[in-house]
Amino acid sequence: MPVTKNGQARSVLLNAKAKEVLEELRSKRKDGAPDTDSLQAPEVECIGKGKVHTKYEFGCKVSLATTSKDNWIVGAEALHNNPFDGHTLQGALEQVKRLVGWAAQNAYCDKGYQGNPKQLAETTIHLASRRKSSMTPSEWRWFRRRSAIEPVIGHTKEDHRMDRNYLKGTDGDKMNALLAACGFNLRKLLRALLWLVFKELERLKRLLASFKWPDWATGGPHAAPGISLQLRSNVA
Repeated sequence: MPVTKNGQARSVLLNAKAKEVLEELRSKRKDGAPDTDSLQAPEVECIGKGKVHTKYEFGCKVSLATTSKDNWIVGAEALHNNPFDGHTLQGALEQVKRLVGWAAQNAYCDKGYQGNPKQLAETTIHLASRRKSSMTPSEWRWFRRRSAIEPVIGHTKEDHRMDRNYLKGTDGDKMNALLAACGFNLRKLLRALLWLVFKELERLKRLLASFKWPDWATGGPHAAPGISLQLRSNVA
């Protein structure tokens, strides 16, 4: 098969790139560095979270912080080099303070954040290992809200494309995490605005239904000649 000069130059570049990648893999094995799990994306890591249905996952960890009351995402950060969860808590709290302008008074975390002190700067840390008998009823009600972050993680993965990232490099991972969190908040805000609109339309519908229209407007026996109106109020 004939090969043009451009084709020959391209094959030479590809061979040089392949040799460079192989030399990098050999050097990593000699230095004891973590293995490369993806040639086209060297930043991808193999992560084992102890899940029954998914023993290993490939990508990077993402730290999410949500409000306890309404589940707004106030912090999202992609974390590389597979850090221990407990070492990421302080950075997550600092990001929340930088983004929203205030420091959280309480942080409710799962058992993966063990090893942190009970107080980080202005924030009190509550781990999932605490017992109900050691808390007041008010503290227990807030503590039960910790598990509400799990469906938020699921929605950001399935509905907002955080499950698979198509952006390149570590910067692409960070941008994808932020964009997924922004998309979740925007959809939540639009849902709230539409609920207000439909609520006002329903109120207007009830108001029109209770209004007593004159005969000339409804086409009754005393309607004015030549006037015929049809009024309808529907709310989907």
